[in-house]
Amino acid sequence: MASTLHKVRRVEGHDCTLPQDDELITLYINGGLFVNLRRKFRQYLMVSAANPESKAVLRSTAQIRLEESRHLRKYYHMIHPFSEARITWEMIMIVVYFSLFLVMPLELATTLTPALILYLKFVLDLFSLADVALFFFTGYYDIKSHKVVMKPNSVFKSYIIPRFIFDFLSSLPYNMYIQYGNAYHLIHLKYFYLLKLTRLPTLIEYIRKFCIRMDLYSYKLSTVNFALWFLTLIWWATALTLVVYTTTNGEKSDISENVDNFSPTMESCYQVVKSFMLVAMSSIQTDKAISMLFNILCILIGSVLNMVILAQVMQIYRRHSSSRNKYDNLIQEIGEYMNYKELPTSIKNRVFRYVEFKFQKNIFKEGDILNTLSKILKQDILLHNCKKMVEKVDFFKGLPGSLILRLVTKLRSEIYLPNDVIVQAGITGNAMYFIYVGSVAVYTIHEQEICHLEDGSYFGEISLIINEPRVASVVAITNCEVFRLSRRDFLEAIEPYPNLSSRIRDSALARLKRTQMMMSQDQKEKEKDKDKDKDPAVKKEFKFLE
Repeated sequence: MASTLHKVRRVEGHDCTLPQDDELITLYINGGLFVNLRRKFRQYLMVSAANPESKAVLRSTAQIRLEESRHLRKYYHMIHPFSEARITWEMIMIVVYFSLFLVMPLELATTLTPALILYLKFVLDLFSLADVALFFFTGYYDIKSHKVVMKPNSVFKSYIIPRFIFDFLSSLPYNMYIQYGNAYHLIHLKYFYLLKLTRLPTLIEYIRKFCIRMDLYSYKLSTVNFALWFLTLIWWATALTLVVYTTTNGEKSDISENVDNFSPTMESCYQVVKSFMLVAMSSIQTDKAISMLFNILCILIGSVLNMVILAQVMQIYRRHSSSRNKYDNLIQEIGEYMNYKELPTSIKNRVFRYVEFKFQKNIFKEGDILNTLSKILKQDILLHNCKKMVEKVDFFKGLPGSLILRLVTKLRSEIYLPNDVIVQAGITGNAMYFIYVGSVAVYTIHEQEICHLEDGSYFGEISLIINEPRVASVVAITNCEVFRLSRRDFLEAIEPYPNLSSRIRDSALARLKRTQMMMSQDQKEKEKDKDKDKDPAVKKEFKFLE
């Protein structure tokens, strides 16, 4: 991406003077009991700008606002997957699932479950059932289509097969029914809890989102996932050895008779770890055939496990020089450079914000990447990013596809931070701009704010044809990425189309003449009405962008 920080001017700050529209939530909840509480609760269920996934998928405030509007208009009773409510619930469920995976082996390995574990498991099962229910009311992000799906029918279909059956059966409180319903002949029902292992991918997904929110490295996340799978395997293998031991030796074995269930559990865990790590064979006394089979399985699993551990260590070492770490190294170098130059804190903060927005915490060289692709692929990428924006311009409509492609290839990316002046009223312009991501404010030459422009909008198109001063100033409100089309590149692109060139020029001249006439008329009206709060002439110029 190209940058033009050397051209950028700044203002003291954007203090919006436009009348603020009521928040969307107030249009849908505008009366009744506990109105403020209901608004806060509804906002809690909607997309949150603080969610890192919102920033990755919906990169600007305009897109987030559109998502809020879509949610309220079409899917009012659904929970957004990027909401604060969903984040909070997933953090709770991380604790719940961890507790379940720790408690369940102990419960499966004993004939009579202690009361404390029984009631704890019952509460955890209730949370699991609530999690199952919430899946039907929570949208999801479809990776293939890169869209947030909120339609109830689609959400229902995505969850009902095959996850719902396993999740529901594993969450039923069988032990409460067995113990308090005197249904000991159904003791084997508790083995349905093994289906809870199908929740492990859900737990890993929740942990992934939590790590993203906590700004952890990707390779650290994979390490956490591997450690989770490893500990789960060890702990459940421990429970299996206890079950096998009590089954082969009868209910009156030493382990089942021992009041302290913790000691035999730790002994079994010790034997399992030794076997899996290929340190020694298990010495638990069971049936000889079963013992041999168990040791054979441990050798096979342990061999694979040791290879996986080695591969994981090598992967962590390799990822140490990944794009994320290159980004951190770049930040460190920039920080050292600015300290050496003794730059003030305000400039340091702006530099860090610029780098973070430009690279999104990953280092990549767009030019090098595009150069490795074929010409056709590069054109496809550019058309995907910019074609719709270019075709919005009035005097670009109806142009042949070949010319649109030539114009798109001339666009250059630039990044502006909040309060950067992108164009200045009264200064002769030589380029137009397309807003890819971000929001800008438009001011008249008299510094009167008239409107905001957001994703997909454009401004300064007359400067491509006519060497005239700008009629308005444009200031960035948020971090903005814009595409700049210079007059020189534009004239070069349309050079093979002389007829179109004259038509575009005539259209631009007519547009400029109308704008000047409206501005002249507006000046006369201002003399009659001093309290007028907007400049209709310039607003007319930008009407298609509001």
